[in-house]
Amino acid sequence: MVVNELPDFEGLAYGWHHELLASFGIQFDFRIEGVRYRPSLPWIPHETDLRRARQLLVQVRARIEAGTFFFSEWFPAFSKSARVPLPLSGRTCSDVFDAFLAHEAARVKRGDLAPATLAGHRQLLDHVWRPVIDHFSFLAVRYTQLVKIADGHRWK
Repeated sequence: MVVNELPDFEGLAYGWHHELLASFGIQFDFRIEGVRYRPSLPWIPHETDLRRARQLLVQVRARIEAGTFFFSEWFPAFSKSARVPLPLSGRTCSDVFDAFLAHEAARVKRGDLAPATLAGHRQLLDHVWRPVIDHFSFLAVRYTQLVKIADGHRWK
C-alpha cells in the first residue's frame, strides 16, 4: 500500500493498492491516552473528501479531549474499536462541578481564594444547578436551559 503523508495537515494520510485501484481510503492518525490509532474510511482521496477528512479529524480530536468520543460511531468498521481504553461517556455536570470545587478548595489552601467564596459557590451549585442538571452530560447542556434555570430560581 502506498501511503502519502499530507504535509498541510498532520494526522491524515491517503493511499491505495496499485493493483486494486478501487480500494481507495483516507486514514486518520490520532492518540487516545497514549495509544496510537489509525482507522480509515473508504473515501476517495480527492480534494472534497480530504477537506471533509480534515474537518472530521478536528472534531474527533476535540471529542477525544472532551471525553465524548465514541469510536464505533465515527469508525464503525475499525477492527480495534472494542479495545479503545477511553471512558466513552462524556463528563456529567456533576463531574465538572466537583472538579471546579476541588480546584477552588486547593486555591483556599494556597490562600488566594477566600473560604467564603468557596462556600458561596458550593451553595450555589448545590441549591440551584445540581438539582436540575447534575446528571446531564456537560456538553449536552444548552444556554437556553441555563437561562431557564437561572430565571426560574428565586434569588434572595
